[in-house]
Amino acid sequence: MLEPLSTIAPESRVTGHLQVRERGGSRQWQAQVTDRDGRDRTRVLGRAHVKDTGKRTPRGAVVWRSGNGPCPAGALTPKMADDALARLLDELRTAPRIPRVVPAEPSARIPTFGHAVDDWLAYLRVEKRRKRSTVQDAENVANADLIPRFGRDTPLYEVERREMVVADGNRQRTEVREVRRDTFTTEDVDDYRRDLLDSRCSPRTAQKKLVLLHGVFKLAKRRKRIEANPSEDAERVTLDDPGIFNVLEPVEFEAVYRAILGELDEHDAKARKEPDAIEQLDGDERELYGAALSTAFYAGPRMGENRDLPWRNVEFGLAMLRWESGFTHGERSTPKGKRARSTPLVRPLTQRLARLSTRPRFTGPDDYVFCNEIGERLSDDKLRAVFYAALVRAGFGQRRERADAQGNPQTPMRVHDLRHGFCTWAVNAWEITKVKEYAGHRDIKTTMRYVHHKTKAADADAGGEYLDGILGGMAAEPAAA
Repeated sequence: MLEPLSTIAPESRVTGHLQVRERGGSRQWQAQVTDRDGRDRTRVLGRAHVKDTGKRTPRGAVVWRSGNGPCPAGALTPKMADDALARLLDELRTAPRIPRVVPAEPSARIPTFGHAVDDWLAYLRVEKRRKRSTVQDAENVANADLIPRFGRDTPLYEVERREMVVADGNRQRTEVREVRRDTFTTEDVDDYRRDLLDSRCSPRTAQKKLVLLHGVFKLAKRRKRIEANPSEDAERVTLDDPGIFNVLEPVEFEAVYRAILGELDEHDAKARKEPDAIEQLDGDERELYGAALSTAFYAGPRMGENRDLPWRNVEFGLAMLRWESGFTHGERSTPKGKRARSTPLVRPLTQRLARLSTRPRFTGPDDYVFCNEIGERLSDDKLRAVFYAALVRAGFGQRRERADAQGNPQTPMRVHDLRHGFCTWAVNAWEITKVKEYAGHRDIKTTMRYVHHKTKAADADAGGEYLDGILGGMAAEPAAA
């Protein structure tokens, strides 16, 4: 039922004050005003030619005076800003009055941002059938970031009622019509993006949160809960991919493997101030963890795929490993990309897995290759701890720091970097299309990030021969005296 026209609010007093704000490296005069309809507005008047007097108002605001030297064109001194505010207030006092916005229905009946988030999470889980880990990540972002920022109970739209003059034959009559207006705007999304980038949040994390917010609004628009998706026109967060990975070379990984087996215990004992994760392992366990981390480096599975590997997928006769499932967030699912794959069983890994297959228990087809004393999957936390301890023992502890030995920034090495290490040596062994399939990449562009690790020996020889023909003996090093 429409509200009567008498619900239009009484006229408010037009007031305003000035503020100096820092924006884009310069100061600006902003007018904070209240118009005749009681609405607060902000108007940028121009650049501020001011200087801090060192004095403060009773409320703690800075008292400004004119800056040094002549006032630049387009800038305003405090007196000029006062005059501009006075003109603005006069304009607002004489402007046509807009009727008060009256809710068209109880706010409880208007869907909220919380409803939109709940719908989106259910959509990911039920209709898109995303993995539990994916849905859990989305829930974490929603509960920790999106809902606190935009408010669970914030209505997705407002319904305004406006007085309209309409023609009725040769006469005119006044009606009150309803107009729906979305609550969230592109500016709200842009403000969120700026705040994310100003915080300690990495650009990659900021991008992820904005993509999830876009998904919430996209579904709400498709279901007619909002008129437009405010994220569509918002500025994106772009990421630079320098293609630099903190990886181990095969020779370096072999030193890490020897450290896991305990071959560097005596060498490293004096440097360790307290026991590490490797000291807690007996001989069989060291071989088990060494084989698990060797599989990550020489076959390139993801952590969840490696932990879920059964013996039936280790094909010694066919020299391959089959990756058909993964285990993350307490749930078994398909590998990332929802597609099984296989990788070559290279010689170093064949030997280590063959020794592991002779253990007295848990070698049946359905048993996990990498399991604890009761046959359960190895803990991912324990795998990480053993790897990081082995890095220190092998002399690569600096790889875990945020800066290298020369003080240059670097990304601390993680267990997942063993997979990157696989790809960097694999591009030297196989064609790039094969590496794409072995790594389980959906897009060849992902695999191409590793191409700069491919050996250039043949090209260097060809280039050398060409230059020898051009330069003759000019590039030869002078003979020693």
